[in-house]
Amino acid sequence: MEELNFDVNALANELGGYLERLTNEQKFAYDQIIGAVSALNREVLARLISKAKLIIWDEAPMISKYCYEALDKCLGDILRCSNSYNAHLPFVGKVVVFGRDFRQIFLVIPRGSMQDIIQSSINSSYSWHNCKVLKLTKNMRLSLGENNNIQELRNFAEWLLKICDGLAGDTTDGESIVYIPSDILVKNSDTALDDFIDFVCPDILSNLSAENYFKDREILAPTLDCVTDVNNKMTAGLPG
Repeated sequence: MEELNFDVNALANELGGYLERLTNEQKFAYDQIIGAVSALNREVLARLISKAKLIIWDEAPMISKYCYEALDKCLGDILRCSNSYNAHLPFVGKVVVFGRDFRQIFLVIPRGSMQDIIQSSINSSYSWHNCKVLKLTKNMRLSLGENNNIQELRNFAEWLLKICDGLAGDTTDGESIVYIPSDILVKNSDTALDDFIDFVCPDILSNLSAENYFKDREILAPTLDCVTDVNNKMTAGLPG
């Protein structure tokens, strides 16, 4: 089998080099994991997998298609002698539910192009034509809003969906210029970060001891550098 066609000696030498560079904590964790794997009763695991009727896999768009194809082949190898084995069905007949929204972030391929990312996504897999797409279109978060702001939340949700679907803004050569509503835009560029922090965490000094003050607030950032800037700005204004 192609999956088993690898150089065991070369891999063993490579593993030895990695093990020499492990810290004591890393080596302890490695020994614990390898010990647990070695102690597994493979026959018991095979019977457990054979009895499974449903497999749920979340964050599907963020995983390479090769992971799903590897699962498909592994199930075939494990259940080949089982009564539930069906070579003509994907995942040998097991029901697999892939969850998540394709509007969200795709898998990350270092230095990969858009074509590389699309080619590695789940809907480029040989098993995709066997998948049945079920859509959930009702935004459950809108039901959590108060009566006085439910329409505002609905408008904001619809605006986000238009951005995800490429329907917002003027599209030119595959790029779009999206106009952000003024009520959610921090306009002053000189003190934008300070204004944004004050908006998310108003009266922060007066609420340092409040139990749920920080738990109910969060600031999302696109990069770690932005996270550092926000943290530095907030901690600089704290006493002590």
